Order: sequence, then C-alpha cells, then structure tokens
Amino acid sequence: MKVKDYMSSPVVTISPYDTLGKAKNLMLERGIHRLIVVDEKGLPVGVISISDMIRAVSSGGPPWRWRDKNSALVMRYMSKDPVTIGAEETITEAARIMVERNLSCLPVMLNRELVGIITKTDMTKLFSEKFRNVLKVRDIMRNPPEVRETLPVKKVLKLFSKNREDAILIVGSKGRPVGFLTERDLFFYETSRVKGYSVVNSEFGRISSEIKEKRVSEVAREIKTTLNPEIDAAKAARMMLDWGVTGLPVAEGENIIGVLTKRDVVRGVYIASSRDES
Repeated sequence: MKVKDYMSSPVVTISPYDTLGKAKNLMLERGIHRLIVVDEKGLPVGVISISDMIRAVSSGGPPWRWRDKNSALVMRYMSKDPVTIGAEETITEAARIMVERNLSCLPVMLNRELVGIITKTDMTKLFSEKFRNVLKVRDIMRNPPEVRETLPVKKVLKLFSKNREDAILIVGSKGRPVGFLTERDLFFYETSRVKGYSVVNSEFGRISSEIKEKRVSEVAREIKTTLNPEIDAAKAARMMLDWGVTGLPVAEGENIIGVLTKRDVVRGVYIASSRDES
C-alpha cells in the first residue's frame, strides 16, 4: 500500500502571510482540520492546524490582546519545516513517522512538488477498510488525562497546547468521568452555531475570549456513546468516521477505562501494516 493511493488531493493551501481568521474560515468551509502553508513557489513551509489555533488562543494576555488573534499572521503560529513524505512511500512508513513524531499529517511530495496530504482521517479510512478483524479496541486504546469539571477552560487550552493532547476526560465531583473533550470540540465550540463564515472571521477574538472564561463542563460533550474494548478496532474507526468525531470513550460496563482517537488508529495502521510486511 502506497501513500499516493490513500492521500487526499488536491491540497488546500494558505500563505504564511494570510491571517488566522482566513485560515479558520478555510477550515470551516472545507470541513478540514489543517492547512499546508506554502511559499511563492508552492512548496510547503509549514502546517497550520486546529492544534496551532488552540495554541494561539491559549497564549494568554489581557482581553484586548485576544482580539488581535484574528489578524495575526499564519506564519506566527504555524508549525514550521514540516516533515514530508514521498508519494511512492509505503503507508507503513507514513504511519511510523506520524506515530513517532506525533504528527497529524504529512505533506506528500512527488518530483519536488506538493501533490497531496496524508492525514489521521485518511489513515482512519484506510484502517476501517483494510484491517478488519486484525486488532481490537483494547489493543490500541489509551488512558487520557483527566480534569475536574470545574476547571476553567483557559487551563484546559494550555493542557492541549503544551502537552499536545488530543482528548481528555472530564471528571465530576464523585471522581467518575462525566464528559469527554477533544481538540476538535474545543476548536468548533460556538463556531458551529454561527451562520455564515464571515461572522466567524470578524468575531474570532470574541469567541476565543468567551471560551477562555467558561468552565470545561460547559464545553465538553456528555458521554452518551462508548466503545466496548473487545470490538473490532476497524469497526470503531468506521463509527468515528460515520459520526464525524475524532475520538470516543472506551467502557467496560459503566466504567470508563480509556479512549480511542484517530491518533490511536494511526498507531493501529502502523502495527497492522507492519505485520503484513513481515
């Protein structure tokens, strides 16, 4: 299996001199979580993702500074010098790089040209189709950080940003998980209620400051659906794709024992494809 067969193409790109407001609008309009930042020759010089957006929002400061984030340049917050992969490389190699470097995507190159992007979602689709009945959810799930439901969201923003987390469990007063939060939830909070993307652009700072003042319990999703650790991991991957979520809690009976996210599925791709090659 080669990268060229599973990558997304064409690639949605943005200039390092464009604003975060434009980047956010592009993500909302296209339903994507990251953009490749290219120079005047069309070569990748960075990636701007929802993780980078969260980092921008969590940078702190008084409220008047938050309103400046909308007009801040992409180059200030993008992840620079992106790791790329060749279109002819194997999926195993792509998954290995993404797992070892904790990357959500790889720009794909062919003859020194940007021809595609391979993302966690692409890997999740591949896993759901090609690796049925190979791994169970238990084999690739993990234990995420837990935070109290009363914790201010500004602290959760920093947890996502500094520790590069993609999911956390929200714990209630009795010490049991009562909610679930992914970086995607945080990014799309309130923007999902906005009609017309131009409003998002002009209100980016306002929305961010509102999030910062709330408690995490007001932003997190209630745990209504969980995964059984013994089910086929490929089935779980398909559920995430069909429901448009980046992760789900894993439970044994009434006890939450972990989470499964697309990041974990990429690790599943690496494990399963490595077995096929050996």
